Amino acid sequence: MNGNCTHNCVNTEGSYYCTCDNGYELSDDKHTCKDIDECSEGIVMIDGSDGGAGSDDLRCEQHCDNTAGGYNCSCNSGYSLDDNNQTCSAVTSESASVTLIMTKIIPSIVAGFLMVLIILVIVIVVTIWKRKRKRRMLC
Repeated sequence: MNGNCTHNCVNTEGSYYCTCDNGYELSDDKHTCKDIDECSEGIVMIDGSDGGAGSDDLRCEQHCDNTAGGYNCSCNSGYSLDDNNQTCSAVTSESASVTLIMTKIIPSIVAGFLMVLIILVIVIVVTIWKRKRKRRMLC
């Protein structure tokens, strides 16, 4: 039996108490765990401040999206999420150019090359077929 705890039950001598997984807090009934909305609770700040309660590892620079047991940071259009998954950097024209090349230009070149290759194969097959047909007519 789990002591009617929604997450974790800790046995003590003659009793027990409930604890919650990270990102959840114990409700007033001392058994039910509820999600902490890190975004609306004001504990997710880029400077790490949370009104004095403590955790400086929670922060989103631009947007915070609450999830069950956690949160995700995201950025405004024109910005990309940094490797730390918390801060945002402006997309530079250089990185935008690389993205354009990788997502649009190279696939277009490959598609064009494949189209030319297919046409070339068709021309060769038709030419060979015509030559064989012409040889059959001569016999």
